[in-house]
Amino acid sequence: MLIEAELKDRPEVSDRAIATDLGVSHHTVGGVRDDLEDGGQIAHHQDRVGKDGVSQPARKPRRGPASVQCAPHSNVAWQQSDRLGERTNRSERLN
Repeated sequence: MLIEAELKDRPEVSDRAIATDLGVSHHTVGGVRDDLEDGGQIAHHQDRVGKDGVSQPARKPRRGPASVQCAPHSNVAWQQSDRLGERTNRSERLN
């Protein structure tokens, strides 16, 4: 298979760069790379060289959950009254 041969020849090159050269999807190249790495046919590289020639980490670090900053009054549920056009606090309505 052409993708396997390319990955065995240049395992340090990114999936996107190889995909562009071969005219296939980078997802396809990534799947073949995973199979070859799992089977021990090619070594896993910590960095990969992209189409632009710049070396990047093979796996980007996962981002943690974003902390959400709430507005000062976001915990109060205000609701527009249909009858009088007055604002009423939801917690006051429930009491």
